[in-house]
Amino acid sequence: TLYLKTLSIREKALGPEHPDMASIFNNLALLYNDLNLNTKAESLYLKALSIREKVLGPEHRDTAITLGSLGLLYTSQGSYSKAEPLYIRALNITEKIFGPEHRDTAGYLDLLSGLYSRKGLYSKAIPIQQRALDIRKKSLGFNHPDTGVSYFNLGSLYSKQCFYDKA
Repeated sequence: TLYLKTLSIREKALGPEHPDMASIFNNLALLYNDLNLNTKAESLYLKALSIREKVLGPEHRDTAITLGSLGLLYTSQGSYSKAEPLYIRALNITEKIFGPEHRDTAGYLDLLSGLYSRKGLYSKAIPIQQRALDIRKKSLGFNHPDTGVSYFNLGSLYSKQCFYDKA
């Protein structure tokens, strides 16, 4: 594929631990994830994470992005116990960098809420999703598409608990 060709060329030019290599590994992992090649995707996410932690630092925004991507892979596999600490770590990094009211923070709250929803832990998912909604209303406005996603997600959580009046 073109990603593999890019990987070969860039690795020769930049070296195996250049931050750009982490981006290529992450993008190739996304492709493998879409193809349901989960073992290959996991391996590449872990390579990207290793590079980003070593070169950019354990609390860099790009490190958080890879943590979130790896968490999504684990969530899709039903490996919730592996995904949860990754989401929490990504959330903590994002809160530290951007603050607790930033729209990127809301994105990681969405992931964590979705994980708890999949586990049937609605009492944990709802306040997290409510926080994501509040952040998006404040940072993006009431009519932004991402705010709409948060409204929908929160409504779905209420519906799953048969709280139809709140949904």
